[in-house]
Formats: sequence, structure tokens, C-alpha cells
Amino acid sequence: MTDKDVMFAVRSGDIDQTGILFERHNIRLFNFFYRLTSDRQTSEDLVQEVFLRLIRFRETYKGNGSFTTWLYTIAHNIYIDNWRKPYIQKEYDCSQEECAVANTVDEMVECNEKSELLERALMKLTNEEREILILSTYQKMKYREIAKIMDCSTGRIKQRAFRAIKKLKAIYLQLTNEAQR
Repeated sequence: MTDKDVMFAVRSGDIDQTGILFERHNIRLFNFFYRLTSDRQTSEDLVQEVFLRLIRFRETYKGNGSFTTWLYTIAHNIYIDNWRKPYIQKEYDCSQEECAVANTVDEMVECNEKSELLERALMKLTNEEREILILSTYQKMKYREIAKIMDCSTGRIKQRAFRAIKKLKAIYLQLTNEAQR
């Protein structure tokens, strides 16, 4: 069954089918939130909130467009609601996925340092800039899907992504220079 088929079953009242959607999407949603917040507990809580809202607002699902776009629209709204609340940023923890290619301890240390600098640079972007880059880069979403999620034009998302990448590069280079001193 496709995600749309499963969601139509949930919409019709078969709430148990939500587990299938959870299994298919919870890790990507967690990674999305974790890259935005750098907080594991907050990310887990936000993923749970996505599926609670999915159930609560199941009647609003029309099946127009991609299910993933609809799901990430919910995630986007939850994130917006969450960042309005203050949260404590946790220390960055380099994941095995990011450093799996490291063959030596020196390479692992270098990978951790680069990952930490990139994470720090990402956190210096605005919430909107960070979200656009995470959706496009890590979640592999197309600009038109991000535009639907953020309720604006594709051209505007492309422009914001370009500016965010340029800004991220400048911040990263600044942090790299500071670290080398």
C-alpha cells in the first residue's frame, strides 16, 4: 500500500494504520527536527506531535499532491510552534552516519570537527533559512514541495535557498578561521 492508501485508511477511521506511516517516516522526521533543534528529546517529542496531529486532523487529508508534502507541512507547523517556545540547545553529537567514512582516528576527529562547525554554522542561520536547507539537502525535497510546505512560490524558495547557502558558507568559513587560530 502506498502512503496515500494508508492515509485514506486512517482517514476512514482505521487509526491502527498510523503505525505503518510512523514506521515509514519517523526516522526522517526525527532527522529533520534534530537538524533544526540539535536536541534529541525535543526532536522525539516533535515527531510524536506530528503523528498526533496526523490522527487529529486526518479528515483534512484530501490526497492532492504528495503525502510527504502534507506530512512535512504538519512538521513545519509544529516546528514553527515549537521555536516560538524557548529551548535549550544541547551539545552537538556527531552521528555514525556522518563519520562512517573515517578510516583513522585522525580522520574521525577531523570529521567531528567539521560536523560541529557545520552544525554551529547552521544554528546561526535564521529558522527559515535552516529549515529550507534541511528540507532540500537532508530530506531531499524538491523546491516546489518546500514551497507548498512554506506556502510561498517555488521561485521564492530557490532565492531563499541560494541566499541561505551563501550565508552558511560565509559563517562556516568564519568559524573555520576562528578555530584555526
